[in-house]
Amino acid sequence: MKETDKQARQRQAGTKLFLEDCFGLYSLTYDRFFADYDEYGERSVRPLYEKGEISQEILGRSAMILGMTAEEILSLNREAAMREYRKYPFFAHLRKFRLLRKRSLYGEHLAEALLRRAIFPAEKVHLPARYDEEDLRRRMIARLEEAEAFLPGTVHRGAEITEFAYETEQFFSYPAIGEMLSALEEVLARAKELYLKAWAEELGEEERREYDFLVSTLEMQDTVVHRAIYYQNLRRLLPVYRAEGYAGDERAFSSLVRIKIIPNRFTPWACREFAEDRARAERLAEFVPNLKSELFMFGEEVRNFSCRFRWSDAVHSSDEDLAEGSDELVAEENSSSQTGVGEFGEWTHVRIPKTEEELKGDGVYAERLIRLGGVASKGGLRVTYKARDRSEFLERMMARVEVWGKMYD
Repeated sequence: MKETDKQARQRQAGTKLFLEDCFGLYSLTYDRFFADYDEYGERSVRPLYEKGEISQEILGRSAMILGMTAEEILSLNREAAMREYRKYPFFAHLRKFRLLRKRSLYGEHLAEALLRRAIFPAEKVHLPARYDEEDLRRRMIARLEEAEAFLPGTVHRGAEITEFAYETEQFFSYPAIGEMLSALEEVLARAKELYLKAWAEELGEEERREYDFLVSTLEMQDTVVHRAIYYQNLRRLLPVYRAEGYAGDERAFSSLVRIKIIPNRFTPWACREFAEDRARAERLAEFVPNLKSELFMFGEEVRNFSCRFRWSDAVHSSDEDLAEGSDELVAEENSSSQTGVGEFGEWTHVRIPKTEEELKGDGVYAERLIRLGGVASKGGLRVTYKARDRSEFLERMMARVEVWGKMYD
């Protein structure tokens, strides 16, 4: 029986929804992989179907990203979609971790607001604010007045504060963080195993799909040209790597592979329990070269609000102005470190320390992270930094670009 137009639309919508669910299962965003940008930076997502026909490019790339076959996607094969999810407990942890993390950002009424959004999609439902914004504005203005005494002109008399916004961080509790990081170590070990095996021989079809899936979910990239090293990309790059003196060993993996899932989509130090496990933090540093700075910055972001706004009489700065104003920028940074107030272009930035009530007991965990991120002699992590080969960087980059012109990521 010939498919009706209505049935075709339903089938196409079902396929798209299935794909989006598959991406979400592994904390990936479908739109991010299939977005185009125009000359003004406006983003548009390429359609899965055009004129009733599925995009073979999107279908093929989706299969590669998810470690599935095109046939499994078209048949909406849920068992195939769950294959790696059941194999690796880390991804179930990651979904739960991210949900609890999101709740921590908005407080205890987040679930109620999200449910109301789902029931009443036409109604504009605002996510709950965790902090008193009006009180924060008042404290910011008081800080500006204090800074005025050190740096006249900080306060623009007669002007208004516009486009006020603030950012901060806070901890949440995830008691299973130890299990989660152990599960992550299992995923990383398997990715390394398949990566090194691909140096020695061609992988079988199932191993290729699994390797490509791990490249997607761990965001494994080449360290010189930050693009995904999917299986076909890796095989084509092997002659380049070997010409640089690498072999299929531990050094090749640690020197040539960049893993971005941490902290792009996973910040384990955001839970309180992480700060209590120093040994695991040091093991994690093997995959996060800048872990200590991440810990230090997160601790500071927990302790403070970072506010920004524009004065209504601010003069717009061009890129050329900013480039020429490097000396002024250094002066502003020095001023900011002393007063908590600084300017960059037409934006004013103000750092406001949190009160004990706002910290809700998180101050002690922030201090622990800051200490772990400090110098080793004062309690900081003892990390062995792997030296990165920066010699002949341009030549190394161009060698990859020549190959990458024929590659698909």
